[in-house]
Amino acid sequence: MTKKNVHVVPAPSGGWNVRKAGAERASKNFDQKTAAWTTGERSVSIHDISRLQAKAAGDFSRFNLPFQLGMDRGAQLFGQTAMRTKCCLMLERNQHDFRRALSDLAGVDIKSHRDEPVEIVRAVRDWFVETVGLRRVASATQIWYRFTEFASDFYDARKADGYSDSDLNMMPVPEHLDFIRSWAPTSVT
Repeated sequence: MTKKNVHVVPAPSGGWNVRKAGAERASKNFDQKTAAWTTGERSVSIHDISRLQAKAAGDFSRFNLPFQLGMDRGAQLFGQTAMRTKCCLMLERNQHDFRRALSDLAGVDIKSHRDEPVEIVRAVRDWFVETVGLRRVASATQIWYRFTEFASDFYDARKADGYSDSDLNMMPVPEHLDFIRSWAPTSVT
């Protein structure tokens, strides 16, 4: 079920190549970057549409999320055969809130989370079991406890290394991922 990471890179002869991590040659070439990107991406996506609503008057809503969701839905409905099998999970704060902003999603299963992080974990975990087909997955409670253990270890280790709370809030993603990679193998119980 796991796939290798893929990269979309400029092709020397023009266009865009899709290349698996560690591979020397491209597996596919496309004229347009968008076509290469949608082919190279994994076959699942998660969209939390509860984040579309502005918090206060004058705030801007984030529209990259609905754009990405639209791209995924378009791929499911009109894309090449491989893209039609893409699985999308849509999350919302309260059940049926989406209808105020997205009326054309009839028949799409959207899971609600009530803005509770543990409920987001439960919705995503259950979706991977129900829709994507994963089996023998830890319970939502176990996943949540492991996450909080990670978050605590991360905070304590970085603070011991001299990071301030501001440093931690603005940490570059690659640095955060490095810590995850180093923590995961040592934390298996």
